[in-house]
Amino acid sequence: MTNWAQEEYALLLDSLRSPNSGGVLLRGPIGGGTSHMVRQAIGELEADFPILRVMCSPSLASLDYAALAPLLSLDDGVHSLSTAGLLREAIIEARARLSQRDGATRLLVVVEDADYLDAASAYILGQLVCSGLLVLLVQGFAQNTDNVILDGLSTVARLEQLSLEPLDSQGAARLIGQELGGPVTGGTVEWMHFQCAGLPDLLREFTSLLVRQGVLINTGSYWTTRGISYDTDPQSEQAMLSMARRHASPTNRLLFFLSLCGPLTRTQVDRLCPGALASLGNSELAELQELYVATTSEFFARSLRAAIDLNEQSELVQEVLAVSPGDINSMRMLCAALSCGWDPEHVDILNLARHAMAAEDYEAVTDAYTLLDVQKQQAIAELAHVCELIMDRAAPGLRGDLFEMEIYRASPATSNQDRANIGANPVDEQLHRGLKHALSLLMAGDVAGACAQADHILDNDLNSVLPASQYRLLAVAVKARALIVAGRSSEMIRLLTRFDSGGVNGRYLSHGTLSVLTAFAQCQLGKVSTARDLLQDALPELLNYDPAGVLPLALIVRGILRGTEQDSATVHVTAGDELHAEAREAWALLRRANAARERKLFFSVDIFQLRALNGQNHELNCPHFSPTTDAGIFAVSASYLAWRSTGIGQNVHRDGFAESQFPVPQECALTVVEKLLLQTVIPGDVEEQELLAQRLFEDGHVMLAIDLMAKVILALAESSGVRRRGSAIRRVHGWLHSLGEKPSGQIRYVLEKSGLTSREEEIATYIRQGLSNREIARQLTVSQRTVEGHVYRIFAKLGVTNRNELQLCY
Repeated sequence: MTNWAQEEYALLLDSLRSPNSGGVLLRGPIGGGTSHMVRQAIGELEADFPILRVMCSPSLASLDYAALAPLLSLDDGVHSLSTAGLLREAIIEARARLSQRDGATRLLVVVEDADYLDAASAYILGQLVCSGLLVLLVQGFAQNTDNVILDGLSTVARLEQLSLEPLDSQGAARLIGQELGGPVTGGTVEWMHFQCAGLPDLLREFTSLLVRQGVLINTGSYWTTRGISYDTDPQSEQAMLSMARRHASPTNRLLFFLSLCGPLTRTQVDRLCPGALASLGNSELAELQELYVATTSEFFARSLRAAIDLNEQSELVQEVLAVSPGDINSMRMLCAALSCGWDPEHVDILNLARHAMAAEDYEAVTDAYTLLDVQKQQAIAELAHVCELIMDRAAPGLRGDLFEMEIYRASPATSNQDRANIGANPVDEQLHRGLKHALSLLMAGDVAGACAQADHILDNDLNSVLPASQYRLLAVAVKARALIVAGRSSEMIRLLTRFDSGGVNGRYLSHGTLSVLTAFAQCQLGKVSTARDLLQDALPELLNYDPAGVLPLALIVRGILRGTEQDSATVHVTAGDELHAEAREAWALLRRANAARERKLFFSVDIFQLRALNGQNHELNCPHFSPTTDAGIFAVSASYLAWRSTGIGQNVHRDGFAESQFPVPQECALTVVEKLLLQTVIPGDVEEQELLAQRLFEDGHVMLAIDLMAKVILALAESSGVRRRGSAIRRVHGWLHSLGEKPSGQIRYVLEKSGLTSREEEIATYIRQGLSNREIARQLTVSQRTVEGHVYRIFAKLGVTNRNELQLCY
């Protein structure tokens, strides 16, 4: 059984197996997982009971007592019998079935879709339970709590009542992960949860569809999607058609109208499906949204739309147009009208398309574009093209960095002349210029200017072709990078937490970017476990789609965290060889960039971005550009990364990257601190470095402080300063303990190389287990004085003064 409803499932089985229980009334919306749970229970209970299933479909409910027809084995003439006669027949039939199973005392009757159960059948079932012949598993709707028949049956038969609700995002993540056999990235979960309105049966079918189509891919550690574009297939279409038909009229009929024509007004619904609004509470697949009624699941609506026969589609659309002639209120309704040959002469097509874009219904815009004639296509050409790019993230226009994106002004299907006639969108061009200006300010060290320019975009309404959420994502990325350089990590986290990335598609497309930026800030604050979780979740998405160019930053964070899942030898080789080569490459690229004055600095410590730009021309047309200042910011950051990766201070001194000829604006607080750190490292005064590390930690530069202390501990080990080294180790342990973190990356490697002998390691393990010196001596068959000598050396090497402090040493 899937763990999304493990507690409810266990209670269901316990209640059915209890000799004092009459059974269970399980309520949940159609598609809410109750059918799946019932099937699971039947498979598990076959060894306990003879089982009989009774289906109460809407078609059967129109016949007297027909719901019990499978139990009684009677024909359609059952309605002519009296209730008393039916009860006698039912008792005889139940006893006969029990006699076929040795040792069975009760028959399990599973009543599915029980909201359509008639009163006489409910009476008979209740009496059979009271007679001790039956135990019931009754499945009904979660919302239909005013069903008098089911309530009466529940009271008479003493049924335990359970209810399943639609899943939240965490529940959806558990269910999808169990279906796939591995974790799923957060952005993917958000998108799939929205597409299926949190209904478990839809989530299972949707997961299966995406796997069949290759949209869901396994990156090794996480499952993620290639994009937000998918097509339905016959299997998913038939599943959704069956789900729609499980609803009684008029809800069934309303779902068909909504899937074809999109949201309908209350007036339209009342005219098309009288009484549908009153019964709307019995379905989670449609809801009243202010003035409109709409489907809650895009996957359900799209699949049902594709499953409806073309002739039936035409009839349904004609009915909608007949009750509200000329009242086309959505792009989806326009598509439906166009498919029936209707001429949208007086419809504001562009306005409908913009509303569809705002609602993230990109498919409706592209569908309408293919149905419109050439003249009317021009009205939404640029919107349709952007929709295609958003739905297929691998399209050339959206691959990689949105800062460099070219937005075409028409669909690729139109001619060059058509594109020229449409012209460029001034709002988009202005936003592009504003974002690049913010970047140029950041690269020049003007943190306040970059933040102000980003805020101007974040705080204003944007009437752009590209969805406003995408521009806001780029703006928040610029501001976050500015806050990184300024060393204001806590403020950056608050910014990202408050950021509204728009609808669910916007949240999906921005998830990887926001997660990486947050991971970097958490890492700077020393919260490496949080940073690691965020990074692992974000990387698979960024490999598919990196709109703000933060993948290099993700690799930086991964480099900082490197070693958390590897053994010490691997960490040592990586730090000593691979990153040393990275540092050498950084120097070469830096000198080349300085000579050609071609650079594109997105954030401070980024040699990976340099490699990507090697040999490419990214001219920086920036009136605020200062070669000296820019070189200072870049050189110090690159020097710090190389020092951190290799620990070779001579490289820093030899190339002079930390010297005073590279001025750094005081606004760039992180870079200023990095420069101060490098200047302190060059003379080699370990005591000064230790004092600086303590000051950095107190000022909130946690990761810088821990990095520096790692170098201090290594230096003290080489100089045989055992007691001072122990004091430094104790200080780092205290820092980590205050943060609630375990060592990772370089400090983990340093602390693991504590210098303890194998015997001292063994004794330290016994101490952590709570053994006294006498007990340890007995275990090792040595004298207690020998153990005491080992304990003294252990305490000195690890910088601890008592056994409790040793427990804190990881």
